[in-house]
Amino acid sequence: MTPTQTLVVHQGALGDWVLTFGLLRALGGSVAVASHPDHGRLAGYAIAGIESESVDAPVWSRLLADGAGVCPVSLARASRVVSFVSDGHDAWAHNVRRLAPDAVCYFVSPRPPKEWPHHVTRWHTEQLGQQGWAISPRLPLRRVNPVGPLVIHPGSGGPRKCWPIERFLEVARSWQALGQSVRFTLGHVEMETMPPEVIRTIRDEFPTDIPMDLPTLAELIARAQIYLGNDAGPTHLAAQLGIPTIALFGPTDPRTWRPIGPSVTVLHPLELSPMSWLDASSVLDVLRASQRSGE
Repeated sequence: MTPTQTLVVHQGALGDWVLTFGLLRALGGSVAVASHPDHGRLAGYAIAGIESESVDAPVWSRLLADGAGVCPVSLARASRVVSFVSDGHDAWAHNVRRLAPDAVCYFVSPRPPKEWPHHVTRWHTEQLGQQGWAISPRLPLRRVNPVGPLVIHPGSGGPRKCWPIERFLEVARSWQALGQSVRFTLGHVEMETMPPEVIRTIRDEFPTDIPMDLPTLAELIARAQIYLGNDAGPTHLAAQLGIPTIALFGPTDPRTWRPIGPSVTVLHPLELSPMSWLDASSVLDVLRASQRSGE
């Protein structure tokens, strides 16, 4: 096994994790991640060659307390550590420096302050730059699936970020009426929070996938011709898989949180607003334009 040169440690939510993929691509050499297990497998699917270790394992949890005595495998092999879990002045940082004294450590706060006027990825790279490491994220290659479906993920971890499901259905029906294929994908959040009658309607009218893990979700999205979704982790994933992505924003700021990819269209209001600001016909117009641009 090739010795790891760079270890990235992260334990945030899916969207936050996927927004680090441009950085992971830019690292070069051998790369490992210590993250939630499904997140690590997802990174390995999206970016060839990445190894993963579970940050939920006890050997990692013990680093949060003073005097941790066991060094995680990937940390022992690292010559460079990028941490999204420590500010560099806590027990975790002290333990890492003691257990891996030859590794150069960089500490990144994952989320910018409210007044930050740029994208979150710039927040990450500027922090690294301040610590002496100049690096620029790399985009994935665009995927072209001319006979693939429109894949719709209608959910989000935050209900206020969800476009009304009736409008997703209106778009899906109109797109299907044009002779185009449509697939929905629903996660555990949608299965738990959407009214049962809505889930039945979706499953009765359209092929619907309920992936059991993130790599399976990535495989489904990677087959899409176009992806449509809210400001949510799967939308960031679609962009990072190189799929033409249409992202719907309302109460969150796309300057900071827009998906990053080679073909991303963000629909957003002039000022932060509830998701009801956007009508279905506008989304259909963008869908048509996106399809034409990919022909």
